[in-house]
Amino acid sequence: MTDQNMEKKTESCQVQRRTYPTKAEFHEFKVEGNRHLLESNTLKTWLVKTDEDVDKIKQGIGEVSKPIFPAYLPPSKFESVTLQLTRACNMACSYCFVKNYYDPKQDMLSLDVVKQFAEQHLKSDYTAVSFFGGEPTLCMDRMEEIRQYCSTRSPHIRFNVTTNGTLLDKPACGFPSVAEYLSAHKFGGIVSIDGPPEVHDKYRTYVGGKGTFADILRNLENLKDTSYVKVVTLRGTFTTEIVKSEVSLKERLQFLNELMYRGIGQHVSLEPVVLSEASCISGDKELTIINQDDVFAALEKQYMDATKWFAEEVNQGRKPHWHQVVKMLERMYFRRPAFQECGAGKGYCSLDVDGTICACHRTQFTSIGNIRDGIDEAERAKWAESRGYVRRGCNECPVRYICGSGCKEASLLYYRDICRPVDVECKFRMLWIKCAFYLLANCDVKRILSVPQKQNTGNARQG
Repeated sequence: MTDQNMEKKTESCQVQRRTYPTKAEFHEFKVEGNRHLLESNTLKTWLVKTDEDVDKIKQGIGEVSKPIFPAYLPPSKFESVTLQLTRACNMACSYCFVKNYYDPKQDMLSLDVVKQFAEQHLKSDYTAVSFFGGEPTLCMDRMEEIRQYCSTRSPHIRFNVTTNGTLLDKPACGFPSVAEYLSAHKFGGIVSIDGPPEVHDKYRTYVGGKGTFADILRNLENLKDTSYVKVVTLRGTFTTEIVKSEVSLKERLQFLNELMYRGIGQHVSLEPVVLSEASCISGDKELTIINQDDVFAALEKQYMDATKWFAEEVNQGRKPHWHQVVKMLERMYFRRPAFQECGAGKGYCSLDVDGTICACHRTQFTSIGNIRDGIDEAERAKWAESRGYVRRGCNECPVRYICGSGCKEASLLYYRDICRPVDVECKFRMLWIKCAFYLLANCDVKRILSVPQKQNTGNARQG
């Protein structure tokens, strides 16, 4: 796509957003020898060389407008739901957060519970149902019962499943394999794989202790022609061990992207375990991204090494992916402000095996009701307007409209306070934003970005 076509397509995506006049607010970021200037309200950015450049830009900017996010009124019923299909799992990952919530059980979500929830709390034209666990592919017959029921209520529904990938080759519901079943019903979803075998098998083992990498990779390779395996997100998780590991963040990112290039998956996500809840629960320091300066200095170096590799891939004509960084990059490039990260508790919720309704698919501390008594609106209200405006310190943060104001569930996990951002998460988000600045300065990012269907302002990066 040419620059001119990209600009036309971007302009066509603009939508009107209410704004409020304000003074320009400038902040400078130094990334790998470059100076980046950000105007926090409009998300305009400049690559500058001298103080004179900065002064000239500031003098040329008068009053600006900041985005206004309309007061949110939660719909009376939810638009999408994640179903905790089972708490059982055939694996015993060291950093698993689900096993820390419950004693090991063979609980399975019943169709009756789903029906009762759907009739009371789902919109008739709901758009998405996701299956989560535990390991949901242990319960394929139940998944099919629920899928059939949900399809009769909403013909245009999308289905997703998060799986460890070990059972994708097993027969399911009259199909030769789970993957073929998921493909036939147009499922999307996530497959968990942390990187090369020496990384993956350290933490992601079967219940008996055997590593799972070989089985997962064989399944992905053998089934890569199925539409499910083609479109999944390959999600890797890393722990504090990465700062001393022989397999760096860059090498893990390379590995997952090479799988994607080979037709396995459509997206890549590589996230710290601190954002997957294990750190406060397990007590194992190796499973915790410790909030210390030396740890983050080492992490920042690894992130920048990975980002430089990523930029080289783009400049060589390839299309790598890295969810956490690309998400920030899209917000900056398209000037798409975000002051909350997800719709948890608003248009979206999760249903646990015992009928508990939770704001988030991570169920600890996020309950907002149950199928017997209904929604506790006082609890739900905590999520409805928990965006950056009410998060402590977010209004003063220079990247407040880029980062999304952080995960509310993490705030409850760490502090039991939905309005208090998690310090270590803020540091990670700043790292991702610095990586995005580097990509803006060093490669043609238009090649890897999807123009949003709805956009708030123009697409231009200045200078």
